[in-house]
Parts: sequence; structure tokens; C-alpha cells
Amino acid sequence: MQEWQWKDRYAYQPEILRYLNYVTDKLNLRPLMRFNCSVTGAIWDESIKQWKISLSSGEEYLATFVISATGSLSHSKGPHFDGLEKFKGTVINSGKWSKEIQVEHFKGKRVAVIGTGSSGVQMIPAIAKEAGTLYVVQRRARFVLPTNQRPISKEEEMTIKSNYMKFKEDHFHTVLGIKFTKSHVCPKLDTEEEFNQHLEDLYQKDGGLYFVGAYLDLVIDPECNRMVGDFLRKKIRQIVKDPKVAEALCPSRDLMLLVLRISIEDNYFETFNRENVKLLPVPHSTISFDENHLQIDQEKYPVDFVVLATGFVSVFGALININFQGLNGIKLSEKWADITDNYLGLTVPQFPNLFMINGPGSPNILTVMTYSIEQHINFCADIIQFMKSKNYQKIDVSQATADTWVQYTSAITDTMLFKMVRSNYNINLKGEIGYVHSCPGLDNYTKKLQEVKDQDWKEYIFC
Repeated sequence: MQEWQWKDRYAYQPEILRYLNYVTDKLNLRPLMRFNCSVTGAIWDESIKQWKISLSSGEEYLATFVISATGSLSHSKGPHFDGLEKFKGTVINSGKWSKEIQVEHFKGKRVAVIGTGSSGVQMIPAIAKEAGTLYVVQRRARFVLPTNQRPISKEEEMTIKSNYMKFKEDHFHTVLGIKFTKSHVCPKLDTEEEFNQHLEDLYQKDGGLYFVGAYLDLVIDPECNRMVGDFLRKKIRQIVKDPKVAEALCPSRDLMLLVLRISIEDNYFETFNRENVKLLPVPHSTISFDENHLQIDQEKYPVDFVVLATGFVSVFGALININFQGLNGIKLSEKWADITDNYLGLTVPQFPNLFMINGPGSPNILTVMTYSIEQHINFCADIIQFMKSKNYQKIDVSQATADTWVQYTSAITDTMLFKMVRSNYNINLKGEIGYVHSCPGLDNYTKKLQEVKDQDWKEYIFC
């Protein structure tokens, strides 16, 4: 971190990729990696107390421990649109974007982007600058916050690097992994002038994820939440010139801020003032395709490109896709059919020696995930080192311990607004609203991990 110089406040994809390549080469990690293949199976063999790992390349490995760093948002949702297979143009999935396709490929073309979550919000302004016509297909209007993107000053960089370990440690003792220095308690305690000035300052100066720290009651008080949501709806109406388009882009008042993942953007709403951009709100419409057209109910739109920004099966999707089989052949998909039971978001009963990074039941997508990733890796490394020192071969956790953790995290989220709508936070494998997969509060979670470590991992079963 001391050697790398970040350019902007929010790094763009090319810079992130350069950084990852830099770290990979500096630590000589590339020989340990396998590319162009996927894990197709992981079966626990109790007789040798190891995992049998199968790859799509045909390779097989034995592993004493498996650490599933599969990503919370990496398993793309498959689209289910009638006729899409007949479409003769180019179909691109945002989660599987080919490096061969650059934004210049859209120049003068007719493009449809389906989906306005984080992926759609980030790509729509860029595509709009090149496309001849851009159709934005929106199921549900979302809250979108400005990045207020800017270069990182030399002074900011030196301040962080001069005391980086403390800077990082301090963030583990915050709720979201972000230091909110301007939070008020509740908008009902502010005068109207104080309320508007407070939010205006955050919106114009801080923006992005810092805005969600505006009020401490934001995720527990519906009235507080609607007041802040109304401020953001007013901003949309100020930015978007066509009143009908502006209203279509405003989230409904029954949609609480933060119950869906917050998207941050560069000029997203301004994009809808362009003559070549057409918003197609389709809250209940049928989306289908023929050879040359996107079809919304009976209306047809000629398109050359279709970009599917239809989201991910978050938190557990990639884990299920691996086809883990634990003790007595139980499949993870069976174990998690109703609820993603876990302990600390790191382990699952009946799946020995399997550690999840940012798994269900950890803060994962409700925090800055880079901090959580490092925290989980260090925690797992400490457990493995402890096992080696004791000559233990196997670690598991009891169902009772997992149930207690699930009850604890559920008690927290039950006081919040996360179950008010169907979302990535709370959908199980059956598509039903249930257990919230993310445990709010990185600060309390950090304390819990330290407590478990200080007590010599007594909640775990070793042999």
C-alpha cells in the first residue's frame, strides 16, 4: 500500500486491475493460480479428512482446508427472457464482460441495457456517450448517489500512508467500515433548515457511501428514512428535465433507502437529459425478443446490442454453484435450502475445514468488503495455525452454535428495515424472503472475532 499511488477517490476498473496485477507479481502469486477453469465439485472425504476438488479442466486436487474466496457478487443471475436465444445481435452479460468489447463498439449503435442496479448505473452514462440510441429498461427505480469523484491529493495520500495501520484499524471499529464524522441522530430532531443543509453538504461534498451515514436512525425508523428519501427524490426532479422521466426515475415512497444496495454514479441522472437516451419503465411488463428487436409487451424496439445488467445471486450464489458436499454427502444447496445457517459467516455445520470469506452471516455487502476480506483471511490463518500447533486435522461447528449465531444476527436485522422488500439481502434459495445474509455492524463483529480468538476457539469442534 505504501508503494502504490491511487489516482482517484473511487478507483475505476483499469486502475484496480493494474493494482491486482502489481500485487500478484510482487508476491509471485501467479504460479499458484489456475485460470480458464472453474471448480465443479468439492467433496469431503471423512476417511482421510480432506476435500476432493474437481476442476472443469479435468484436474483433481486434495486439500486439507478449503477457503472459498468466491466473492459476494460474482455469480450472475441468468436472464429468462423469451426469444433471447433467437436474437441476432450481440448479447453481453455485465458480470461476464469480455475485454474484447470496449465502449467504442457501441458507437452509433442501438443499445438496450436491461437493469438499473449498480452495474447498470455505472455503465449507462458511458454507453450513452457512444450509442446512437440507448434504451434503458428499468424494472424498479433505485436510489442512486453521486460519487463526487475527484483525484486524491498528495496531502490526503501522505496523511493516510504516514499512519496507515491505525487508519485501517480505526475502520474496523465502525459500523460499515467507513468513518462517518458528520452523522446526526434523527431528522425529526433537526429544524427544516438544519435538515436540508446537513443533507445538502453531504450530497455535494461527501456523496457516495458517506451519505448513508447522514442519520443514525436511517435503517430503523421508516419516517426518518422517508424524509431522507424525499430529499433524494427532490434531487432527481431537479436534475432530470423531463418531468415524466424524472418521476419514473424516482423510487416509490414505499421503497426505503438502504433496503436495496446503494448505487453510486457519475452523471447517471444527467444522462437521461440526452436526446439519444430513452427510459423504458417496465414494472410489470413482459420483456421478450425476436431476431432484431427488444419487445416490451406489444411494443418493439430495434436493437443491435443487448446488455444484461440483471444482477447477481449475492453472497451465497457462487458457493452453491461449486456443489460442495460435506459430511455424509450432504449438499450445501440442501443445507441452505431454507436458511443459510452459519457461524460467524465463516463456517457451516457438517462442512469441516471449509472457511468462507464474506460468507452469509458476516457483514459482507453491508461493509467495505476489502476490510472484511483481510479480517477473515487473518482469522482463518490464525485458526489453521492453532490447529497445526495442536496437531488437529479437522474443524467443525455444532448446529446449536450456528443456530445461536443465526438467532443473534436475526435479532439485529429484525430491528431494521431490511425485510420490507424482497432483495439480495434476504432471499433464500427458494426465492422467499427470510434470513438476512448480512450481519450489520463491523465494529461489533470485530469484537466477536477477537472474543472467539481470545477464548481459544472454544465454540469450534476440533479433532
